[in-house]
Amino acid sequence: MKKILLIVLIAYIFIVFYVLKSNITKSIESDSGSKNAIVVTEPVLPTVIHGAIQYSYILFHGSENAVVIQNTEQEDFAAITERLACQYAINGNFYTTDYKPIGLVQINGTLVSSQIESVFFDGYLSIDTKAHGEIGLEPDYEMANVLQSGPLLIKNGEISSLTVQEDKQSRRSIALTTDTKDLYFVSVFKNDSRFSGPYLEDLPEIIAQIAEKEHINVVWALNLDGGSASAIKTPNRLLPEFKIVETVICFQ
Repeated sequence: MKKILLIVLIAYIFIVFYVLKSNITKSIESDSGSKNAIVVTEPVLPTVIHGAIQYSYILFHGSENAVVIQNTEQEDFAAITERLACQYAINGNFYTTDYKPIGLVQINGTLVSSQIESVFFDGYLSIDTKAHGEIGLEPDYEMANVLQSGPLLIKNGEISSLTVQEDKQSRRSIALTTDTKDLYFVSVFKNDSRFSGPYLEDLPEIIAQIAEKEHINVVWALNLDGGSASAIKTPNRLLPEFKIVETVICFQ
């Protein structure tokens, strides 16, 4: 009887040891795989320095098949861009706290919100379905999509001088156009806090630095909604929003 109990005890110990060893091995392999994945999928971001502060940025060129949508269902930015098969995407214009657009919004030829007179929202981004873009002091209603936003950071090649009351450090989204109507978008932020970024007053000079570094002849630059209501997507990067993004500019 004692021999039987001893055999059972030894068998039990052996089974427990084998199970523990197997789980530890799987855990190590899993952790190792996760670390490798992070290394592979985390590209180095370009940076610029302004006022002794380093800012990272994500820049993309607007390709064909441009789609602008109003997020009436208040979906997550990631869900919208996946559903629309967006290769690149960024947030659009400003909205009120109850999610009503501020200023002119025309989407696919349909007027969603009317133009307003504003010192701050002093620019217009017009985009057609082939991703040709215009930024200026007046909307181009002949293009399918028009968004009022602001302020203008670069006007006809001249860097704006801004004075902003209660300026804050926030992640910024910006639309850029060149003399050939090429359309670019950029998100500027701090690496240590992805929703933090430059002061708005500093943004025109930072955009000029980025344009020079990337060899882009920027003629117009328009500030879009930023901070917690901003988001950007590229094929290897997604910076999600914290608050709902109400307008999404998508390139398929």
